[in-house]
Amino acid sequence: MERVRHWTREGLLPVLGDRYPGTGRKRLYPGEALTTARILNALAEYGIGIGSTTRHPFLTAFALATEAATKIEEERKLSKKKSGVAYYLSISSVGPSQLVDVHPLKEGEGLPISKTAISTIVINLTALLQ
Repeated sequence: MERVRHWTREGLLPVLGDRYPGTGRKRLYPGEALTTARILNALAEYGIGIGSTTRHPFLTAFALATEAATKIEEERKLSKKKSGVAYYLSISSVGPSQLVDVHPLKEGEGLPISKTAISTIVINLTALLQ
């Protein structure tokens, strides 16, 4: 719950009505807030939070993941069956910098991981958002 409060204070989770409704009153969130919270939680589980030393990798990862989530939802609405395309968010540490990207991959394709990366985190957004 503390994470949800924090993300709301930071303006990352959309709220219906007043962001600070007062003591004893519940905040209301729109339907897309659940998708946003799942993405934020997956990033936080891997240590990529808004409180990082630099906000750039977090904000880039969050923006790309949110954009991919919109595509995933649109594809689900258009097609009752699975499209065979999965979206992966990858975050690679290359020296002092981080490379962040979303990769749409068809079945059987390998994940594009940088050969010069010190470490890489890959999150299957399609599976996360099911």
